[in-house]
Amino acid sequence: MILKHVGNSLIVEGTEFFVGMEIVATDESEYVGLQGHITEIRTDSDKDTENEGPDIYCAFIEPEDPQEIAGLEDTFSELYGEPKKLEDICLDCVIMALSMIRASVTV
Repeated sequence: MILKHVGNSLIVEGTEFFVGMEIVATDESEYVGLQGHITEIRTDSDKDTENEGPDIYCAFIEPEDPQEIAGLEDTFSELYGEPKKLEDICLDCVIMALSMIRASVTV
């Protein structure tokens, strides 16, 4: 199943995830701390990964804080074994597992 229209939702273990939902990446992800939103949810044979649960496609907001940018560049440089700059890092079509995101809470 592919959910790609804003408002389409899926309930997993009592938690609802929906297209358009504002999220933040958890420390289980290389994108830790980045905010964004869910753009698509895929399940069953429509998934692109071997994640236990659904594939959650996210688009993240490009960070502006120099320390946050440097941290992201360092993480991805280490991950790929070569220098990476912010423009080298995909932020707009990132597949996340459920444990890698949580709802963004704005106060």
